Amino acid sequence: MSVAAFVDAGYLYAAGSKLFSGTSLPRKSTRLDIDLAIAALRDAATKTLPDGSLLRIYWYDGVPRSGPTDKQERLAESNDVKVRLGTIAFTGRQKGVDSLMVTDLIELARNHAIAAALLLSGDEDVRIGVQIAQSFGVRVHLLGIEPAADNQSRLLRQEADTTIEWGAEHLQGVLTVQPVTEHANPSPSLVSSAMSDLDESAEVFVRSRPPDQLSLIANLQPRDPIPSELDRELLAIAADQLGRYLEREETIYLRQHVKAACSQRYASSAPTCVSTSGATLRRSAGD
Repeated sequence: MSVAAFVDAGYLYAAGSKLFSGTSLPRKSTRLDIDLAIAALRDAATKTLPDGSLLRIYWYDGVPRSGPTDKQERLAESNDVKVRLGTIAFTGRQKGVDSLMVTDLIELARNHAIAAALLLSGDEDVRIGVQIAQSFGVRVHLLGIEPAADNQSRLLRQEADTTIEWGAEHLQGVLTVQPVTEHANPSPSLVSSAMSDLDESAEVFVRSRPPDQLSLIANLQPRDPIPSELDRELLAIAADQLGRYLEREETIYLRQHVKAACSQRYASSAPTCVSTSGATLRRSAGD
């Protein structure tokens, strides 16, 4: 009898960094110790099937447009690890990762290759895979990161045969974080090569927004985030303009300038919106 571990890397990084820092940090602010991670996952998996053996660890992640990262390459070369790569959208969200996990889980269960599965994920989209694997007699153990009840789908947790939680003591050394503070005025030198494209992206975003959305952004407090749906659209516009993903400093610059543009628009009674580059965006009376 064998057990396999299925790891959503996006969940591990996001929930793990939040556990240690209080907020989900970008991967540049985290460090994963591959050897310790594999050892911890192997131990957790074999505990779910004491009389069995580990088939392998399946590692699911999104791959940047530039290709697999050094970390992903090293994981792929590690013993007992099979790396499955989806893609990363312009918004920074993974695409295709959950479907890869569901497919592998179902196929292993259908072929009776495993008797148990350890699933490190929080997304409800993998619930269907859990259900089908269970119909083939596989016991599914859901592994979460503290507080798992807050970062895992409630329906996914209900579907699993057992739920397990890793706290800081389990991830100590496996994942380390170095919080990055978003400065009020990031250094222009960090983004100077992309400033014109970022300014244009901000103008396109502002021109395409209805007044109620611009007003919403204008009334945000300095440290309030732009609402997630609007923020995703903003980052997608900028990524398309640049032809690549934004660096962290570029993201900070873009968000701040959109906030400033909207604040200036609604601080003035004139029917104009001041752009991030200093030009004026003319708006019609019906806007």
